[in-house]
Amino acid sequence: MKAIQRYTYYLQNYPLSTRMISAGVTASVGDFLCQALFIKYQLQEEFCFQRTWKFFIIGSLNFAPALHIWFSKILPRIVPQTDSIGILKRVVAHALLFMPFMNVTFFPFANFLDGKSFEQSIADMKQKCIPALLFSWKLWPLVQLINFTFVPPMYHVLFTNFIQIFFNGYLSYLHNSYNKIHHIKNDRHEIESLNENLENLNLR
Repeated sequence: MKAIQRYTYYLQNYPLSTRMISAGVTASVGDFLCQALFIKYQLQEEFCFQRTWKFFIIGSLNFAPALHIWFSKILPRIVPQTDSIGILKRVVAHALLFMPFMNVTFFPFANFLDGKSFEQSIADMKQKCIPALLFSWKLWPLVQLINFTFVPPMYHVLFTNFIQIFFNGYLSYLHNSYNKIHHIKNDRHEIESLNENLENLNLR
């Protein structure tokens, strides 16, 4: 209870910095869980703390400011209503305006931290933005319906951050491991095709 009171105090007095810290923590937890699963299923050899630290930076400097401005400034102006119709409009606005924006900004920011070139970042976005957006539309409308209906406005960002732990795990997979997993699958497919060709030659 004291922890909630203390968090509320900091949220009221230092809203942006408090949200930056909480978003950084939840983003890094999402990456940690993603890496733990990959290590468990032998898809990754060892834990990369630098990668988790980068997700803390992404959460703090990318997710948090965007969520703070969206929930406190932009969304109330776009949809000032707070009744049932207003809640549905906010859910739609969040899905159609905010989620595409976040997906478009996430990959360039993450690639910048990785030291990738502009061309590499563009190619990465073309490959991954659509899957990320489709997954967002499966998850966030229901989450934000609950958020706008039951959660006080002050805690909208915090509630989003907690649910985003799981979404961050998906983003971590998509950004760091997607190409590796698909390369493994492609390599296996090539090996299987090569074996089939060799067997056909032997039969002849």
